[in-house]
Amino acid sequence: MSTYGFIGKVPEQTSTANSGVFKIEEIAELADAKEWNNIAGLTIDVHAIGGGAAGAYDAQGGGGGGGTAGGQYTFYKKGYITVGVGGGASQQPGTDSEIVFNGGDEWLIGGGGGSRTAANHYMNSSGGPAYGGNVNLSGGGGGNHNNSGGSGATSGNFGAAGGGGGYLGGTSTGNGKAGNGGSGNTQTSNSNNSGVSAGYPGQFPGGGGGSGSGYYGAGAAGAAGAVYVVYQSTTGQLLTGGTVTTSDLGYTIEYTHEFTSSGTIDWS
Repeated sequence: MSTYGFIGKVPEQTSTANSGVFKIEEIAELADAKEWNNIAGLTIDVHAIGGGAAGAYDAQGGGGGGGTAGGQYTFYKKGYITVGVGGGASQQPGTDSEIVFNGGDEWLIGGGGGSRTAANHYMNSSGGPAYGGNVNLSGGGGGNHNNSGGSGATSGNFGAAGGGGGYLGGTSTGNGKAGNGGSGNTQTSNSNNSGVSAGYPGQFPGGGGGSGSGYYGAGAAGAAGAVYVVYQSTTGQLLTGGTVTTSDLGYTIEYTHEFTSSGTIDWS
């Protein structure tokens, strides 16, 4: 074990205090062990929102919304982010959004919406699941046969996207940073050829697409997912990656890093 410049009794190294003369390799060793004071200790909120599923054609149901994995964490080491896409074609599911950081100790997945069951205008498109977060919330299910989509689950400041609209009109509510589901078209199924009308797309991020109507009216696309990393600082921006926006809270500045495509987040 390194003695960090000391002979005799070596002081304890912790995430709040380090003593000694350090080589670069020793700093890396302490950082990996979460014991380096200059790296550990930034409190962040994480929101990983999966992509929404596309709605089905001919009033067979809206697409499910993406799930949200999130919570509050201590960031100390580089994160890797994958952002899910929304379903494009009829009934196509969304894909997962993921963030991995702290050397793989933290791994959050906001699942894409869209597993589908049943048929003949009674299809169900389930909301996306979520894994690995302190908060794991399912997206709202897609509505079918005269029903609006289900709203995303909620928990404090976090939320999951809503599902798409169903057989007729109606929207569903996303919560937290997640988008609403798209409305289904107001034409009835199999009305006649003049009733071929598309549904409305889900709202970004993670909203499920609305159902089409009439004879083969097209289902609308689900919205892409996103990943957000949020923290507060009185000394300026501390992390880099994604698109950064700020909000002046009076006593501090809140920084939000939005990822709409895959990337990394790391110390500035």
